[in-house]
Amino acid sequence: MKIVKKGIFIGVCVITIIILLFASSFAFLNYIKVNVHKPSSRLSAGIRGVNWADERDNFVDGVIYVSGLTKNDTYDSAKAVGRQVIRQMFDQTGANTIRLPINEATVENYWSTYTGSIDAALEKGNVIFSYWAPNNGKPEDLVRFYKMWSTVINKYGNNPNCYFEPINEPYGYNSKDLRDFYNNWLTKYHVSRKNVILDGIGLAALYINPLGNDKRLDGTMLAVHCYAFYSGYVHIKSLTETGWSNVLSVEIGKYSDRAIVTEWGAPMKTGLDYSVKKSNNDIHYVGAMSEKINHLGIGSVYWPGLRDGDSYSLMEKKVTKNQITLSVTNQSGLEKLQESWGKDTK
Repeated sequence: MKIVKKGIFIGVCVITIIILLFASSFAFLNYIKVNVHKPSSRLSAGIRGVNWADERDNFVDGVIYVSGLTKNDTYDSAKAVGRQVIRQMFDQTGANTIRLPINEATVENYWSTYTGSIDAALEKGNVIFSYWAPNNGKPEDLVRFYKMWSTVINKYGNNPNCYFEPINEPYGYNSKDLRDFYNNWLTKYHVSRKNVILDGIGLAALYINPLGNDKRLDGTMLAVHCYAFYSGYVHIKSLTETGWSNVLSVEIGKYSDRAIVTEWGAPMKTGLDYSVKKSNNDIHYVGAMSEKINHLGIGSVYWPGLRDGDSYSLMEKKVTKNQITLSVTNQSGLEKLQESWGKDTK
């Protein structure tokens, strides 16, 4: 088994070097096959998630208001909104996990309201708390950052249905600094490591091997993000389904047993039929993501389940007399997501 893993590691390293050297052309990925070890035990198995996001994007420098919430809400009204949104999202998609954004301003100024929606979500399933740095891919003030996390952990740290993602898409760090940052977080907060999600470097879209190799971070899940318009910092024009499968394989590397995809998504409001095989980059990408995630048996979280004004949003909402109605924007896209989770859509 060690020989197999060593071979996989060397292969992934070679592919990664080739990508870095020939970033302007990814065509070769269409003609090779990068294998990833299929784990027998997966930390993220069973996580079927969707993101709930702010219309302005979660990187907002200020309070985050996920679509449906406003500054005028109270705990009770936020809980009512949360119950309506989460119930419909979970019932219509088969999800059991919601990924919610936090930042310093939200926890400092909106926490007593936001917890209404969080508590509503926990009535139905799991919650991933994900910190979005407003600027520069890292916290600007570590005192505020740790105070924010202390507030969150003090309330939800002992809940087995809560997961904690110290930072989303940490592009402001090199590999060593990011690993030190994560070690400091883990040393400060003694939550169960199996409920901690650490994003890989480069917008969580380069690779997670350096995190997995660091023994200080053992026991945590390792997150990758993959979209059809980029890999890491490199914009990709078009790949086949095989090519996109290889991109995800390179990102995951040799730690598929700890991997989770906390963001992946594609246009849902453009009329694309993802059930039809045709020469289209988004169709190739969705097919590859669905198949590879399903094959590995790892958890994934779609971007976004609900975000007003986002063409990628899997659901859209209508509000009539304070009643929220959600509807699926693309049935074929939903079916591919469900297939990635191992759910039978027939």
